[in-house]
Amino acid sequence: MKKNANISVKQQANTETEPAEQTDGQLNRADQLLLKQARSLRPAEFLAAQKQKSGGFTGTVESNALRNMATKTYLSPAVLNIMVYYILQTSPTLTLPLMETMANDWQQNDVKTPEQALKRINDFQTKSRNPKRRYNNKNRKIEQATDWSKVKAKVPAQKNQKNEQDDLQNRLKRLRNKDN
Repeated sequence: MKKNANISVKQQANTETEPAEQTDGQLNRADQLLLKQARSLRPAEFLAAQKQKSGGFTGTVESNALRNMATKTYLSPAVLNIMVYYILQTSPTLTLPLMETMANDWQQNDVKTPEQALKRINDFQTKSRNPKRRYNNKNRKIEQATDWSKVKAKVPAQKNQKNEQDDLQNRLKRLRNKDN
């Protein structure tokens, strides 16, 4: 027997009557199915379905985080479901700090529909993680090289090296013979 959290969501007056945005032509089939499921299920049911799909279960912390987010934010149930879907794609569990971060970003960017939420997620995923830094090359200083960096090393000739080594060996032999 499954026990789902009883989660109620704050509703804005215009959320229920707001028609779906006409972006279905731009969305792939998986996104369309996700939107349909997000609109038809309550957040607790949606979370349970997503967890069941991945072979997991809904934990107490996740239920509490979802309940907290549902009562604290302006997000509609469908938008909250999209958030749950995205977080569970990138993490095995829901965490309140990540949900708050996303809700804050979506509120600042006026995300009110599940289509807008999907678009915001796609924009975030395709955005470059490391923007290229731009440097002002006009004021760049170029250091002058020192004279010693221009000097080439002299390579000793192999014959001289061989002769010197032979001389040293001969001297060593003579010194050893004197001691005996």
